[in-house]
Amino acid sequence: MQNRILLTALAVLSAAGGVSAQTIIQMPDSLYAAGDTITWVKKIPTFCEGPVWEPATGYVYFTRQQLGATTWPIIRVKPGVDTGIVWVASPGEANGLDLDPQGQVVAAQRGRLTRYKPDGSVDSVLFTSPNNGVTVGLVNDLSIGSNGAVYFTTNSTQIYYLSPDRLVTLAYSGATSANGIEWVQEDSAVYVNESRQVKRYKVNPNGTLTNPTTFITVLAGSGGTYADGGTIDSHGNRYIAGFTNGEIRVFNAKGDSIGRIVPKVVTSGFEGFSGAQGNVSNMIFGGPDLKTLYFTGDGGLYSIRLKVPGRPRYGNPTALRTARAQAFAPKETGAPQGRDVRGRLLKGNPGSAGNVPALKIPGETPR
Repeated sequence: MQNRILLTALAVLSAAGGVSAQTIIQMPDSLYAAGDTITWVKKIPTFCEGPVWEPATGYVYFTRQQLGATTWPIIRVKPGVDTGIVWVASPGEANGLDLDPQGQVVAAQRGRLTRYKPDGSVDSVLFTSPNNGVTVGLVNDLSIGSNGAVYFTTNSTQIYYLSPDRLVTLAYSGATSANGIEWVQEDSAVYVNESRQVKRYKVNPNGTLTNPTTFITVLAGSGGTYADGGTIDSHGNRYIAGFTNGEIRVFNAKGDSIGRIVPKVVTSGFEGFSGAQGNVSNMIFGGPDLKTLYFTGDGGLYSIRLKVPGRPRYGNPTALRTARAQAFAPKETGAPQGRDVRGRLLKGNPGSAGNVPALKIPGETPR
C-alpha cells in the first residue's frame, strides 16, 4: 500500500474565513485524499474535549474546559449550518461525551454521569458518587454498550463499570492513568489509552476486566506526552490523540503505526494548536457517511475528511445497518474479499451472508 506524505501549507478554513498554516499529514492513500483540508469548525479560546456526533440531527457536541472554573459547558454546533451554542451552561465539569442506545447524549462529570434531553435539560442522572460502595472523582471518558451499560475512566489506576441497573463496580485496578476508553462489544474487549500505550482488556460476564495486553504503543519512551482519547474506523484503524504534542497518531487493525495528522493552526491574536506544545484531546467520526473525523483540543473543534467511515456505534442504529450491508462488498477496488465491521477479511464469496457475523442493533431482531 502506497503511503502518501503531505508536508505543505494547507488552507485551513474556519467559519470566520480562511487562514493558511502548515499542517503535516502522513497517511496511506487508502485513508486520505491528497488536498483535503482541516476545517476549524468552532473556535474556542480554551482547551476542549469529548466530541460526539448525533446522527439524528447532524449536531456535534463537545465540552469546553477552563482552568479555575467548575462549569465546563457543553457546546453544540451543526457543522456548515450554524456557529454553535452553549447547549448546557453548567454541567459540572463535563469531560467525555457519548450516545446511549437511544441516541441521547451522556456526559462524564465530577462524580456522576448525566443523560440529557434534546433541549439540553437533564433527562436522568445515571449515578452519583458514592454508588454501591464505590467513590469516584472527576469522570474522564466513557463508552456505552448496546444494553446501556457503561465503562468509564477517571484518569487514575481504576477502570469502572456501570451496570444496566445503574450500579457502579470496580472493573479493574492497576491501570496506568486510564484515559480514553472504547468498548468494542464485537471483540468482547475494552481498549483503554494508558499513558503512552493502548491496552486491550477481556470483558467478563460480570463486567470485570481481565487479561490486559498492550495493543498499541502510541509513543515510545517516557515524558509528559501521552495518549488521550481516540476512535476507530470501520476497518479497525485506530486514531489516537497525542496530548501535548498536538497530533493524531493512526494505527491499523493489527496495531501497527501507519500515519499521523499534525494540525497547526495560527491566526492573528489567537493560537490554536502549536505543534510540539499543542494538545489534541479526543475525536469521533460523523457526517451522513461517517467519513468526517471531528477532533478537539486547544482552540475548539476541528474536522478532516477521510476515505474510510468510522466504526458504527450503538447510538447510531442507521449506521450499523449501513455497515452491515457494506460488509458484503469489497472495501477496495479489485479486492477479492470484503471485510466485516472489525476490518477482518471475509473468506470466500463476499456476497455470502454466512461470512458476516450478525450485528446486534438495539430494538431490532438480527437478520
